[in-house]
Amino acid sequence: MGRLILPLLVVGVVVLGIVVSASGANTRAQIDYLTDLRDGAAEISDGGAALSSVTTRLSTISRVEFTTAMDGIVADLAAAAEVADAEPPTAAVLPVRALYRQAVTAWEDGVAGLSSGLLHAADNPQDNAAVDEVVAALALLRAGDNLWARLLADMTRDDVPSPMTPFPEIVMSPATGPHLTVGLIFVESARSELNSLGLRPGLRVSSLVAEPEWQVDANDQAVVPRTERITFSVVMSNVGNIDSEAEQLILVLEGGAEPVELVLTVEPLAPERQMTLVFEPIDVLPGQLYQVTASIVVDSPDVDLEDNVIIVPFRVGDD
Repeated sequence: MGRLILPLLVVGVVVLGIVVSASGANTRAQIDYLTDLRDGAAEISDGGAALSSVTTRLSTISRVEFTTAMDGIVADLAAAAEVADAEPPTAAVLPVRALYRQAVTAWEDGVAGLSSGLLHAADNPQDNAAVDEVVAALALLRAGDNLWARLLADMTRDDVPSPMTPFPEIVMSPATGPHLTVGLIFVESARSELNSLGLRPGLRVSSLVAEPEWQVDANDQAVVPRTERITFSVVMSNVGNIDSEAEQLILVLEGGAEPVELVLTVEPLAPERQMTLVFEPIDVLPGQLYQVTASIVVDSPDVDLEDNVIIVPFRVGDD
């Protein structure tokens, strides 16, 4: 009997060692998994500050800066969501994984919706549907914040091992207060005339030049040296933030027996690009007073209609 007890004790010790070893392996696997989630969260921990930086400058921000910032935040959130695709090592971390995924997904959809809604508001000033889009996006961001707070609380459970560095606190909502109130403020700012957030074409008659070149005399009057023919050229610029459409440039010279009208087509221009259009020569009389007008006929929306015309009174020298 005594000889039987010793082998049983040995077997018991071995079994206990296996159980302890398995438990330790599970704990290490859980910690490694939670550490990966924490590292993913760390990559988006500044997202709320970045989003607030954008929304506080809606009245002055450019479209390029806005879309670059918002697209960057969405990309970071999408990358953070991929971290949760890995299979959890044990059931103990399933609640943490679920809350992590739900929070990050809500934030990603919220930022994307906010970006889309604000651009919709800027591009369509009369469409109030943009307000609904922005309010819905703000609700998603707030939901993500609440889910993340629940995740942090869930991490305190006894059966969830904590990684060496705790999960960061994250608040993605760019403002406090009722969603509708905040949404209306954001939409109004997005539609500000001070920014270039909306899609706005903007052709400008930048300059009008004569050949021979005119000079300004002591009486501040433009004077063309004695000539019998003048060639006018006009520089057109696109000061908007989208490609312009083809438009008509009209040149009218008054002061002779009959007004002379010439028309050229302004081909589509990309933003911040220019083109020079040269009209055919026009006969003039030395010593005569004239007025030349260059104007663009805009059929599409335009940022500023006041910069679509240049008028220059001038005299043709007679000596």
